[in-house]
Amino acid sequence: MSLNADRTNQSSTLMSQKRTYSIICAAIVLTTAVAFYWRVTWHSMPGQTFNGPLPPLSEKEVTIRDALAKHVHVLAEDIGERNSTQFEHLNKAAEYIIQEFKIIGYQPRFQAYELNGKTYKNIEVEIAGKDPNAAILIVGAHYDSALNSPGADDNASGVASLLELSRALWGKQFDRKIKIVAFANGEPPYANTPDSGSHRYAQLAKGYGAKIKGMISLDELGYYSDSPESEKLPVNIFSYYPAVGDFVMAVGNAESASFCRGAVESFRNSTKFPSEGIICRDSVNPQGMEGVDHVEFWKAGYPAVMFTDTGADRDPVIHSAEDVSSRVDADRLCRVTGGLVAVLMSLASN
Repeated sequence: MSLNADRTNQSSTLMSQKRTYSIICAAIVLTTAVAFYWRVTWHSMPGQTFNGPLPPLSEKEVTIRDALAKHVHVLAEDIGERNSTQFEHLNKAAEYIIQEFKIIGYQPRFQAYELNGKTYKNIEVEIAGKDPNAAILIVGAHYDSALNSPGADDNASGVASLLELSRALWGKQFDRKIKIVAFANGEPPYANTPDSGSHRYAQLAKGYGAKIKGMISLDELGYYSDSPESEKLPVNIFSYYPAVGDFVMAVGNAESASFCRGAVESFRNSTKFPSEGIICRDSVNPQGMEGVDHVEFWKAGYPAVMFTDTGADRDPVIHSAEDVSSRVDADRLCRVTGGLVAVLMSLASN
């Protein structure tokens, strides 16, 4: 009896060990499957990011680089802080943008709105499309700065890119109309409120039933670093991306996944510059990624993607008095702008 009992106990222990082993194996398989699904669903982008030394700028690109640097300097240094507390400066920035559009050949239009006794305006130009029934493409950048900041990277860099891509697209025609917009009030206290310029614009478009293929937001495009550990993305996503802040990031949400991936694919196919992309699961607070204008289009039910240098996840002085023009890398901003031109041409042509 004692021998049989011992054998029974050994058999029971063996069965228990097998069950434990099976559970561990199943957990490993499930974890691997979830990680793979997570990677493919939220982080996988078509094409290959560029690796290696950046090629020299062409003569044409040098001209564009110098123009970008000039725009950033005028907005951040000559004008400086521009927002509701520096309203005269905000209007000077608007006038500069309007004048630059006119020099290119555009006829700017305005969407003005009153707020606390002041008139704010979104500034819009457009490129007519061949097909009047095709959904339009929008590209925009907010032109105000954070409080107590000259806003070179945030967001003179985005406005500079907007102006120079509008120059590159001037005189061309695509299947769908392109609207190019400089938004007011993209920084606190109006960011993520009904008083941001992009909210007013997106809700007006929704109100009259505009057909929009997608919106591209240009927000903080000028700060890059080749230093190790210079990229500080949120802990829940950092393992999927480089630790060196030398890339541009495209940020979409689940409803914009196809649009975002198409934009990244076009960028990678045309541009020798490191690029990454993410599909955020939370449309309101996108996993710690900053940005306002694209989120307002998400809220209105339109696909939208933000191109960014990742802002505060890389730049330690963003939103401060130290966000000055000398910190903006005009060479890399030029390369990113060229890639964005290619993205817009591709998305507007099909």
